Amino acid sequence: MATTVNLPYRLQAIPKRTDGTLQFHQGKITFTIQGDRRLMGEDYWTDSAAGTKGPIQIE
Repeated sequence: MATTVNLPYRLQAIPKRTDGTLQFHQGKITFTIQGDRRLMGEDYWTDSAAGTKGPIQIE
């Protein structure tokens, strides 16, 4: 079961590039954005405290 998260604010973080992705942290949540925009469905967030993961939908 996928979980959708709508963030009502902009994130201010320092991203780091790892293996073709852009990764940044906001608290206990890690966001991973695929660098190649042709690859669909590979952007996701991970909550290390809750042990959950879900997709990011780019608008």
